[in-house]
Order: sequence, then C-alpha cells, then structure tokens
Amino acid sequence: MRRPRLFALLAPTAPAALAAAPAAAAPGDPLVLSGPADAAQLTAGVAVDLRARGVAGDSGLELRVSRTPAVIDACGRINAEVAQAPGTPEAGDPALFDFPTGRWFDQPGTYYWQVSRAGADGSCTATAVRRLTLSAAIPARPELAGLSQERIPRSVGTSNGALFRIRTSGVPAGVSSARFLALVRNSARRWRLHSLGTLAGRPRFGNGRSEVGFSTTQVPRQALAVTIIGRRRGGGLERDLIIRADIPWDEGPDHPTRQQYDLETVILHEMGHFAGNEFHVPRGCRDTPMVVGLARGEWWRSTGDFSYRACNTGG
Repeated sequence: MRRPRLFALLAPTAPAALAAAPAAAAPGDPLVLSGPADAAQLTAGVAVDLRARGVAGDSGLELRVSRTPAVIDACGRINAEVAQAPGTPEAGDPALFDFPTGRWFDQPGTYYWQVSRAGADGSCTATAVRRLTLSAAIPARPELAGLSQERIPRSVGTSNGALFRIRTSGVPAGVSSARFLALVRNSARRWRLHSLGTLAGRPRFGNGRSEVGFSTTQVPRQALAVTIIGRRRGGGLERDLIIRADIPWDEGPDHPTRQQYDLETVILHEMGHFAGNEFHVPRGCRDTPMVVGLARGEWWRSTGDFSYRACNTGG
C-alpha cells in the first residue's frame, strides 16, 4: 500500500513612465483613495469605481491594479499587470479623479489596487494598498455559486482520469449536503476525474471502492484530509479521499475568515493526489492548490483566485 498523502494543518516590470504633476500638486498635498473599502467583496462583471481625491489640476496620478500587494519600487508602488490608467478629474469635482480601464473586473478573483502621484520635481507618493475580491454572480442553483470552471493547468498537475463515488453521510453541520456534492463534482471535473454517483454512509478504505467523503476517524490529527491509495484484492487500485468533519470549514462562495479552513481548496488539493500527483509544493506565494499545508484564512480556487499569507506581505 502506498503511503497516505496528507494535507497538513498549519497554525494559524519596471514601472511605466508617469506624466509630471503641475506646480499645483506638491509632495505634501493630500492623495486619498475614494472607492471600495479595503477587503471589499463585490460581484464580478459590474464596473468598479476606483477613485482618488487629490488636488485640482493634478496630472501625475496613476491607478495600478495587481494580483499581489508586493511593492516593486522605492515609491511604494505595486505592479500593474492587471490594469493601469492615468487619472481623469470628475466634471463636477476637479479634485476627485476617475481612472477609466478595460474590463478587468469581469474575472472573479482577488485584486490589489492603489493610486500614485509623480511630481514635477521627481518626487513620488503612493497610497496604501487596498484588497478587492470579485465573486461570480450567484447562479440559478445557489450550490454552484462561485465555482470556477477552469480546468486545472498541466503546470499544476496531470490526471489519471480515475473514477469514484461520493459518500453522503457525515457531512458536518457547517456544510450543506448540496454544496458538498457540488464542490466534489466540480473539483473532479476540473481535474478530469469522474463521479459515478452517490452512496449512503461514509468512505472506508479497504472496501474495494474508490470513494470521497467525510470520516474524521480515518484522518490523522495533524491533517485536514487524506488520500489513501492501495491495491484491491481483485486487481486495480482503490483510492479514497477522506476529509475531517470536526474543524471549522468554509464552504464558499465567500472566502474563508482567519478562523476557517477553505473546503474547496482542500478538495482540490486531495483531488490532485487522487489524480496521480504524489508531490507537494513548498509553502509560499504559489499559484497551485498542491502546497504542503493550508492555514486558516488561505485559499486556492483558480489561477486567478488564491490567497496565501506569503502573498499578503503588504497587509
């Protein structure tokens, strides 16, 4: 029998040129963000008003939107790989600036934004960085809300196309049965795995069936979930993905708080082992669900929607 694959439980480009500001804007003049509050959660596809209040006549203001809050220069500016735009004064308020961009906000995910000012004397001022989370609109079936349809990239892992059944008993009180089934089925499709339907009861390794479900007693205490792989008596492999039920799960579509573990991330991680990927990736700001451990409040739901603590050094 192969050793179980555990998901450990852990304790909690060069900047573009800017136009010089006129003499009316000096380093000490105010520059304040005016838009969604830090950590705001909005619906993807709806235009987001990212604005800033400066002084009338400013021409050196620039909006930057990035997937990471990491600072890239001495001014304190973040990257601008998502969006970048100069400020345009509002018609009725010349000290309030808008920043027209393309439709970057159509894609669900977590973003970081700020505004900076370049002065005629070479000075530079940057605001604090704010986080913004865009969630997919709730579909007709609420249990599918926020679920990405993105196939897992081959840079993350490959698939053996394995089959399994979903065990429906033992789902913890904080997780709805409908949402659990949606998470497992959707995660499996993304890994190119295939559900054969549901069975009552809990998964049990050694019964000859490949299964997914909750069963706390079969998961080591230091783990959130385990994927066990072994040979059946009649030939072939039995694969069981077993999840602990006695911890504070976040079922989505909202992102987990610092008191919760993200259930979708754990299922995606274990499905990766189920699909034949035996490796773990060291912790850090990694665009993959296959990290060696997951802390409360972290998640990976797609290549554009993930947050590990190492990514959030700016706040």
